[in-house]
Amino acid sequence: MHSVNTRIRFAANTKVIVNDVAYMPIEEDDLGYVLRRIDMPEVVENFTHSEIKDLHRSGNLIEKLDSFSSASAKIRLGQSNVRITDLKPETQRLVLFRKFICDEIIQREESRETTRTDKSLAQALCDLYARYCSEERARQTADGRFGQKGVNILCCPSPTTVRRWLVRYERGHFNALSLVPGYGRSGNKKSRLDPAVNRLMWEAILGYSSRRKPSTKAIHDNLKILIQAENQSRRSAEVPSLTCPSRATVSRAVGQLPQFKVNAGREGADYALKKFRIVHNGLEVEWPLERVEFDGWMISLISFYQKAGLWSRLTEAEQAEVEKGRYWASAAIDARTRCVLALVIAPSQSAISAIDTLRMAVSDKAQIAKAAGCRTPWDMCGRIEKVVADNGSEYVAAEFKAAVLDLHSHYEIVPAGQPQLRGRIERFFRTVELGLMQHLSGRTFENVGSKGDYDANANAVFSVEEFGQLFVRYVVDVYHNTPHSGLGGETPRNCWQRLTSQFGTQLPPDQHEMLHALGTSIERKISKSGIELLGLYYQSLELQKLRRSSPANDWLVRMDPRDMGFVSVRIPNEGWLTVKCGHVGLDGVSVFHWKKANELLRTRMAAEAKMSEEIVLQAIQDVKATATEAELRAGIAAPILDQALLLKLEQEIERDFSRCSGDPTEVVDGEFDFEIENTRSAPISMTEDAAPEMEPNVEKVPDDEDDEWRWED
Repeated sequence: MHSVNTRIRFAANTKVIVNDVAYMPIEEDDLGYVLRRIDMPEVVENFTHSEIKDLHRSGNLIEKLDSFSSASAKIRLGQSNVRITDLKPETQRLVLFRKFICDEIIQREESRETTRTDKSLAQALCDLYARYCSEERARQTADGRFGQKGVNILCCPSPTTVRRWLVRYERGHFNALSLVPGYGRSGNKKSRLDPAVNRLMWEAILGYSSRRKPSTKAIHDNLKILIQAENQSRRSAEVPSLTCPSRATVSRAVGQLPQFKVNAGREGADYALKKFRIVHNGLEVEWPLERVEFDGWMISLISFYQKAGLWSRLTEAEQAEVEKGRYWASAAIDARTRCVLALVIAPSQSAISAIDTLRMAVSDKAQIAKAAGCRTPWDMCGRIEKVVADNGSEYVAAEFKAAVLDLHSHYEIVPAGQPQLRGRIERFFRTVELGLMQHLSGRTFENVGSKGDYDANANAVFSVEEFGQLFVRYVVDVYHNTPHSGLGGETPRNCWQRLTSQFGTQLPPDQHEMLHALGTSIERKISKSGIELLGLYYQSLELQKLRRSSPANDWLVRMDPRDMGFVSVRIPNEGWLTVKCGHVGLDGVSVFHWKKANELLRTRMAAEAKMSEEIVLQAIQDVKATATEAELRAGIAAPILDQALLLKLEQEIERDFSRCSGDPTEVVDGEFDFEIENTRSAPISMTEDAAPEMEPNVEKVPDDEDDEWRWED
């Protein structure tokens, strides 16, 4: 399979760290980038697009988005680099509610449906709040259980509160973290200006959009001059003089300027485009990954068998088994090129399956395609600019929205009953249903002559994993290489290759960013042996320092189900501590590898109560190749690891085995003993983009006086 050499595109204000050296991108062309060293500005270096991609894949290149943005710096100063996914659930919910209100108001402003007057905002809020309540009731009662407590609904904010949110949101360059309670100026002292003063003030702030980027102090000084001239005329006419508003009043008025030309004039095209992508509801897109549509589709295997003419070949027992086969396919499609970025098959739709789809969309899927027997690479990936989904419970869930935002993407939830707003993915599902069933009877995409002795009747029944392989093969080899009417007859893959060569794509999130935003979370205590997870211990000096400082604490731990070699532990007000596993051989071993290794051990040594490290490592090696092949075969239908499944697997492993050859490794007197040094548990890294514990008290923040909770029966 030949993979196209994709052009890389760094976002504005990005810091690029190559082999621990920080750079700033200064030039880009068809060959690559020119990067300037931050510590030695006189030094510049050239990197080709291929070199950048290889460095990122090997973990030697890290992107730090918005590193040079003044708005992001202010947010980091106030929030200590908090991520949305690190907020407490109730705070996440509050922030996402505020973002929903702000985004909708900005959209209505641009279409001239709403202004920021009390009357206009009140009318808009009435409509938006009714929509929010309806969607929240549907989300909280989606499982059919209502309970006696009713539905937990946030109160509708006042127009004054929404104006404060909008000012903070715009000053924060539309970063949702600017809406975290307690950020920004608190208090709400509304001055009542004389109409003449108000007229002069707005005359002065018209100059704020100048390319000279005057400060609010300069605007305030100009206003003083205008009022002074006006007062001279008033004294002659024996009319009372005007009082100049405070600089804070002028600053708040400046913050209410939402016009695109003002943003572009002062902050540059990147800032203006960020806002434009929030308010732009049109479906026209220009480059790959600008807009990616997510949706789910119920797979009825009965329907496929019947339409493919296979139903009559099945025995009654086989028909009864097939009737149980109802699954959901969660998919993501690039709106510009129509390329499919992700496919996940699960028994039901959930926020976890939606997050897994998001993970696949930004990741390289070459190995999945190879395992399915594809002849074309499935290498479409990169950081998404906007995620678009319907208002299904899996997409409106706070967990999914927070994951999207933490990957530095925007999201848009389209209203119910308007499938045309995500028409591309709706049409894709119809195409699959019609096209895939034509190939099911042969269960291959080769011509009849290449089937040899294959007996279609004898092999009519296939598992969900086999169906997933057929699904992948159809999408990657057939759909991506078939002329598409929506692309003027161009194939999706050719369109992707052409436009990525022209515009480039952003690099996918790195390993640590994916872990922090999309990893499986669980709480653990730190013992003298470190953190125990799935029968393994994760240990380090830094971890023991945390235990001594807060021995009774439960710590938030995140793990990547695909790599048990390390976990990350969240340290309040500092960031994430990455801790290696205290035993060799676990790098690149998935949770399901580890489960298979334990099953193999159970078979080999059922009579043994304790096993040595060497036996465990040998079992891992024996199972790794086979398990990897099995996981890749399962592909898009592989199990999704949520917290409940993680706990279940842990119970199964701990019930049957005592894994270690001796006692768990410990840290003694602040130093590792000989065993730990020999098991490579020392390497530790603290990520620069810290993610602290946030415990905002909504009730105590004056700026949040309207934001109350209530229970609705």
